[in-house]
Amino acid sequence: MAFGPFTVGVTSSERPGGVGLGLPLVKRIVQEHHGPVSVDHTAEGGAEVRVYLPAEGEPSAETHSGSR
Repeated sequence: MAFGPFTVGVTSSERPGGVGLGLPLVKRIVQEHHGPVSVDHTAEGGAEVRVYLPAEGEPSAETHSGSR
């Protein structure tokens, strides 16, 4: 559920920081440009987000081998 909007039991005005729309927004923008985006766990305990934006004339996301 990494790409779904983040929700909690309090309003966004009661939470410090953002509103939890970062990854869903990234995914939507990347897909509009025909690229893939993926999220993996790192050994250090964090997350690794990979984004591929094909240049004009390059293959679309379906044929890119760099996505996981």
